[in-house]
Amino acid sequence: MIIIGQFAKDNNITVKTLHHYEKVGLLNPLKVDTETGYRYYGDISQDDLDIILFLKELGFSLSEIKSSINEFELDSILDLFAFKLDNLQNDTDLIESRIFKIQNILSSLHLSKNNINWKGIVKMSKETTDSGNYGKGRLIESRDKAFKEAKAGGSQFCLVVLDLDHFQKINDDFGYSVGDQILDRTYSEISAYIKTVEGNISTEYRGGDEYHLTFTKSPKEVALLISTLLDNIVKVDYSDIDEDIKVSATAGIVAVSKKHKSYSDLLQDASIKLYENKNRNR
Repeated sequence: MIIIGQFAKDNNITVKTLHHYEKVGLLNPLKVDTETGYRYYGDISQDDLDIILFLKELGFSLSEIKSSINEFELDSILDLFAFKLDNLQNDTDLIESRIFKIQNILSSLHLSKNNINWKGIVKMSKETTDSGNYGKGRLIESRDKAFKEAKAGGSQFCLVVLDLDHFQKINDDFGYSVGDQILDRTYSEISAYIKTVEGNISTEYRGGDEYHLTFTKSPKEVALLISTLLDNIVKVDYSDIDEDIKVSATAGIVAVSKKHKSYSDLLQDASIKLYENKNRNR
């Protein structure tokens, strides 16, 4: 057995923390010297502390850890872990929503020349979130694996962020029901075109009027493919809805490089490129 000070030092925690664990009934010393009050810990104490620190790393509170350690019914343990997982998934949704908003803000800031228009940034962030651009899917999580594999293997990987031009005006002029039909037909056009292209390609409708596509091809190949796709989108016939409807789209294309540490970095650059191209086209 070793004294409390050494036990704390060996585990990179404080003596105060061990006293608190004892106070809440989480980890008791193996022996307390009645004369000096010194507390001693041993191998069993180390095993118990390892469990406590492990569960803390997973985000469990001390009361949840105590319940986990003291509970002997499997169903109760499963319920506790399932409850914690639900909370973590809710936290993940919140974090991803914040990442999405920050990426949009960064895109706006990159394009701003002088003063920061906070009112415009807040309005843009609210509109893109409310319109569903954040979406129900978890793009960063689902695509990060493919991004990492491509980067580790040194293979080609391009992200395309495609956005319909002046879509809000279409909603204003023709109504949201027409807007929904246009979004559906655009996605159908993208999906039909992708099926004709060889290689590993994925596409995701992000809600609103934004679509994300990934290609395991060179930037030059992707640029040619997207150029054809944009032409196809312009040619979609909406005369059955209204003769005056004309739809076009703009895309931002970015290939993975050394500066991209994560898929989020790639998405941010593609979003910036998209808005640069939109401004150039205007």
